[in-house]
Amino acid sequence: MSRLRLKGLLEKWGYEVVVCVDGKKAWGKLHEKESPRLLILDWLMPEMEGVELCRKLRKNRNKPYEFILLLTSKKEKSDIIEAMEAGADDFLSKPFSPDELKVRVAAGKRILELNDKLVNSKRSEAMLEMAVNVAHEVNNPLSVIKMNAEMLMNNTNKTDPDYESLNKIKENTKRIAEFVKNIRNIRSHKYNIDPQTGTFRKD
Repeated sequence: MSRLRLKGLLEKWGYEVVVCVDGKKAWGKLHEKESPRLLILDWLMPEMEGVELCRKLRKNRNKPYEFILLLTSKKEKSDIIEAMEAGADDFLSKPFSPDELKVRVAAGKRILELNDKLVNSKRSEAMLEMAVNVAHEVNNPLSVIKMNAEMLMNNTNKTDPDYESLNKIKENTKRIAEFVKNIRNIRSHKYNIDPQTGTFRKD
């Protein structure tokens, strides 16, 4: 299947396609800021073979995960093993039908989506850990502020303008304390992080 035919099929299926004529140009393209993440590589590319490009991509790659589908006329079991060891996620032997390519590419897209959800979930957990630490630091001085406000209110006449100000301080500290309590409830597993969305849900 030619590059032009492959590009036409992928665009027909709704994908945005970037074509590189050889492995070296593909390597350069993948170092750009907005580089593709679902890669279809031919084993026998000029300048740099697909398997070599796989190895280079998997070595010290500081970018979001890329799904690699390797196309080749090779069919031996040893070739499949070599491709997978090099870092390919899937392997498609030529000749192949458009339908076979379509389901492999769709599977790659799903894997990338699941990977992104997992990354977002871990990021949410890290943010939660930081929020819990802040809540712990806030809780003690908050109790002191509330206690002092109540003590001053007990020594202030209700008709005094300061009494209303102290009451507002007391009510605000109660609201903040409730917020802190909710954060601590999340950490104590009364809430969990939804792995599909990365958001918090109540058990």
